[in-house]
Amino acid sequence: MGGLFSASARIVPRCAMDRHKELLERAGRDQAARQSLPPGHDVEQWRKIVEPVDRANTARLKEIVAEHGWPGHRLVGEAAAHAAWLLAQHAPADFQEQCLPLLEDAVGRADASRRTWPT
Repeated sequence: MGGLFSASARIVPRCAMDRHKELLERAGRDQAARQSLPPGHDVEQWRKIVEPVDRANTARLKEIVAEHGWPGHRLVGEAAAHAAWLLAQHAPADFQEQCLPLLEDAVGRADASRRTWPT
């Protein structure tokens, strides 16, 4: 596992820091793709700009979930856990359904924010 860094008076393994950074970067690309679309964009522009970002983000989030379960606060920190939630929102419905019980469990353990829980 390599180096450690201190965050909010706790020690976080480097691999968790890497996932934290990666999820934030992916959420940034997600939002940048959507914001780069011109007003009144057409479906082809969406397919060209947004869909590749969503596909890549979904593929990576699937890997993280398969390895660790839902990437909650304890694993990646609050901001990156919210970023994971955002990426899941832009994933296909079948993956969203797979994530829902994981997110529910994380909320129940106070490892995810209730504000991300669907009502």
